[in-house]
Amino acid sequence: MRISVVTICTREKLHDHPRKLTRVDFAELSRRLWREDEIGHLRTPAGRFYTGLPQRRLGAGVGLARRAGVAVDLWVLSAGYGLIPESLPVVPYDCSFNGMSAQDLRAWSTHLALPDTVPMFLEAPADLRLVLLTDPYLQACQLSRDAPLGAPTVFVVSRRHAHCLPTGAIPWILERADVGRFRTPAVALRQEVGAWTLAMLAAEGPSGLARLLAAGAGWRGALAG
Repeated sequence: MRISVVTICTREKLHDHPRKLTRVDFAELSRRLWREDEIGHLRTPAGRFYTGLPQRRLGAGVGLARRAGVAVDLWVLSAGYGLIPESLPVVPYDCSFNGMSAQDLRAWSTHLALPDTVPMFLEAPADLRLVLLTDPYLQACQLSRDAPLGAPTVFVVSRRHAHCLPTGAIPWILERADVGRFRTPAVALRQEVGAWTLAMLAAEGPSGLARLLAAGAGWRGALAG
């Protein structure tokens, strides 16, 4: 069983540096490359680089699933590097989609080629895809309704963005009560839901996947069960 997961980057990172990259450095490839070389001794695979609460919560589920033999492909949506696999080495940087105006966010996501790379990610085959993106990062994907989906694709989303997903996507709409239900702060709620999902699949395998996909709006009960 192969599960594909995409999550957000966080401000908290394994390494910091006074010369860390900023959005100015990511605006031009040649500048980014020589700036990366300046602090190249701090290069770390993306899967280990982000240390915020969302990554820690999701990481626990990823580890559990992998130990149970579930193949988990983990990707990170970075406001500096774009959509990257967990194996890609990155260096300290400070760049976020949070706080950008709608126009600026759209222009910057286009610069990062997200309108091209995200559909390719969604089209790749898998048994299940989990999209665990906060609202600004989901907006940065510039998703179209006709984006092809190569797997059953769950978007863990706020209600305000559930209507803009690709046709055929499975929305798991978060409510305020889910903070208490999943016993995690709102900032890491999507990743905690992802961790619960991976833990269920680790325990139940393909039968759990079938039950989860059949649950529809009752996804909370399926996870708790």
